[in-house]
Amino acid sequence: MPSTPTRRRSSSRAREGRRPRAARAAHACALAAALACALVAAPGAAEGDAACEGAPAALAPGFALRFAGETSALAVVATSVMPDAEIELEAVAAAQPARFDAAADGGTLAPAGPARWRWRAPGEPGTHRILVREAASRTEACLRLFVLRPYAGEEEIDGFRVGAYPPGARPPGLVRVEERMLDLAVSPRFRLGQFLAKQEGGFPKYLALRTRLLLALEAIAARLAARGAGDLAVMSGYRTPYYHARIGNTTTTSRHLFGDAADVYVDGNGDGRMDDLDGDGRADDADARLLFAWLEAMAAEPWYAPFAGGLSVYATAPHRGPFVHVDVRGRSVRW
Repeated sequence: MPSTPTRRRSSSRAREGRRPRAARAAHACALAAALACALVAAPGAAEGDAACEGAPAALAPGFALRFAGETSALAVVATSVMPDAEIELEAVAAAQPARFDAAADGGTLAPAGPARWRWRAPGEPGTHRILVREAASRTEACLRLFVLRPYAGEEEIDGFRVGAYPPGARPPGLVRVEERMLDLAVSPRFRLGQFLAKQEGGFPKYLALRTRLLLALEAIAARLAARGAGDLAVMSGYRTPYYHARIGNTTTTSRHLFGDAADVYVDGNGDGRMDDLDGDGRADDADARLLFAWLEAMAAEPWYAPFAGGLSVYATAPHRGPFVHVDVRGRSVRW
């Protein structure tokens, strides 16, 4: 993949004095504001590939991107699209007017209105980027696009065991993951490899990953940082039906199978286990319960409504530490 997107450049200007546009901007900023109020961002944003690589200086570009029913105020975020499908993208500025340029490193990018573009995916699975730059500040946001491998229910793909999805519940496509892709930034704090099922076998592997889960995890991680807590770590993200059953689960409706769930814990010291969050000198189940309480309080705040889903705390087991399950299924569930 080229180091800098060079193909398909387009520019657009956001104009003042148009009420429908202002209304759309206000609507688009609603979810972006939810993230912005939680994000702890360094001043300014790096140029070039910093946004796409999730550089710490590029946590927040100062504008939001709206696409596929999501709004992101992050410098980089990933989404998925089927081959030959189109996705519309809009840049929403906090201050008007603003001039934006956009460039894609593959597919076809064309203007679709003020600060709006339409991107057609290539016909083959792969990964691409669209860089959107605000001209005056030269700040950037990167949309990473995974063109999916269409999935028709095969229990094995390229030697990788997927297993069987429930009838009518399988995802339409899966992200094909090569080993070289593991460190791709899917948001400022998270990498693609963190969400891959921990099952045996070589590459390529496959996964599903929803943008809304990434937005929720970034909001959670930022709130934890504001508390002075350590990094948010992902114990388990996507699971194939095969791997989900292999590790002892019997449910066929787990959100892990659909790419919108993660089991998380706080790991500031990098030891692979929950930190001592309550300051009692021990890292144990009480710390997972405290993390759950923090997340429950977040979930009750109005801005968190787009991320409604499941929350549950899991105690220590012989093979792992405690953790909290988070998903964005669209309705509040506790167990």
